[in-house]
Amino acid sequence: MALVLAACTQVPLRSLWQLRQLDWQQLDPAFLLALAYLPEGIEARPDAAVITLKLERGNAAAEVWEERLVLRPVQGTAPVPWPQAPERRGQWLALGLDAQQQARFHALRSTLQAWKAQDGAAAKRTVSMSLEPQMCRRGATPAKGQKALRISGWLRWKAQQAPVLLLDEAGLAELSERQPDAAALPLCADGAH
Repeated sequence: MALVLAACTQVPLRSLWQLRQLDWQQLDPAFLLALAYLPEGIEARPDAAVITLKLERGNAAAEVWEERLVLRPVQGTAPVPWPQAPERRGQWLALGLDAQQQARFHALRSTLQAWKAQDGAAAKRTVSMSLEPQMCRRGATPAKGQKALRISGWLRWKAQQAPVLLLDEAGLAELSERQPDAAALPLCADGAH
């Protein structure tokens, strides 16, 4: 998992060492917390981010497992201190996996562990991941182009851990190929965030 995250061109180099400590086998999805700093006028939709994980068994086995996990806003204050905010106007958002999404994560990991037990640790399995932010805009915001939409994000995957910088002012267009320009972001429905 850490190697997949490290392959993302948006991950700051200074965070790669910490991300290497992310152990897929030991990760407790109940502690998984993503903190995002969104530009002013941009909000998350109810399913704020969709992570698609794809496992390929490899070693001539055609078996593929794909799972879509949804990160949703965490109610109340995030259970960790907020990192230092970027030097621009915006708002904090804390995201996590609810009980149903945690169960799906456990099922995915069980499948991977079963493949490992059957095929051995040296089998050529592959794991890929994609992130699809689900954003909306308030009124005419943003007035500028898509490149003006910058998101900073931090990730925590175990208790008592300081969040690790994952996205450092990444452009929304660089994270999501399905949203061609800022004006294409849907308007936020009242009470939708």
